Amino acid sequence: MSESLISDPAMFFVALVALAIVACGIIWKWQLLEVPNIQGQDSSRLTLMTPLIAFLLFMGACSFVPGATAKVISYSDTHGYSSFSQKEIDNFSILMSLVVSAILLMGFSRIHPEDVRGRIWGYMGEFKSFLLGLAYCLLTYPIVMSIVQGCHLVVDWFGINATHEQVALVQLKSLMEYPWLFWSFAVATVTLVPVIEEFLFRGLLQNYFTNFCGARLSIILTSILFALFHYSALQGPTNIELMVGLFIYSYFIGLFYMREGSLWTAIAMHAAFNALTIFIMFYLNKGII
Repeated sequence: MSESLISDPAMFFVALVALAIVACGIIWKWQLLEVPNIQGQDSSRLTLMTPLIAFLLFMGACSFVPGATAKVISYSDTHGYSSFSQKEIDNFSILMSLVVSAILLMGFSRIHPEDVRGRIWGYMGEFKSFLLGLAYCLLTYPIVMSIVQGCHLVVDWFGINATHEQVALVQLKSLMEYPWLFWSFAVATVTLVPVIEEFLFRGLLQNYFTNFCGARLSIILTSILFALFHYSALQGPTNIELMVGLFIYSYFIGLFYMREGSLWTAIAMHAAFNALTIFIMFYLNKGII
């Protein structure tokens, strides 16, 4: 492509706002913002140890797997079995930590009783739940992105130079010279990351909070923690718009997870959001794929 399809930020913002208004009308008409009150209705309660152990497994994988993977690859390079640059080694090690995290967390899920797994994952068919999640993403994406762009304009108006992009996008851009790594990370961002994060935040944390407070408050608390989880000092002032956008979208995910009673709805929303963001940033905005 010779030029970006969204080279005019003002027109892109206007289009987002128009789509957001239509989406808000649909949400209002279908009363999709109503939250079911399920506090105390389910006997399969999650204890505090359940999310704590899951987060420890995740952090342990992220802490130890990259170093171990790097040592194995370095040993292979030293003995002539392979030849990777340091950048490839570092990023492949991170990728492996996501793979191991997903395996550990899914294994952790399987050791729980069936009623607890049902509370986390839901009982509705995975395919139907996933399709609903995709539909909800298409409905809420323009709302979230128009708010994010609005925050960006406000930050610019105050003279704050919010030029740093989200860390995940910066990392993807840095891998353009290694197509196999770029596409591996892109696929992981659309598959592994949604499964890991939705299991931790919606499946465990939100369900745990629901034991003690109403459904809406549990969604809000989980969304705050979800947004803070993605905070990075490297993003500078961009954290403002990122935190706002992540909180709002996390609220939508938590809401529709609770309404549909299926974690696959949340996973599909998260996966579709990541896929759309990558598509816009790397294709529509830059025209480089």
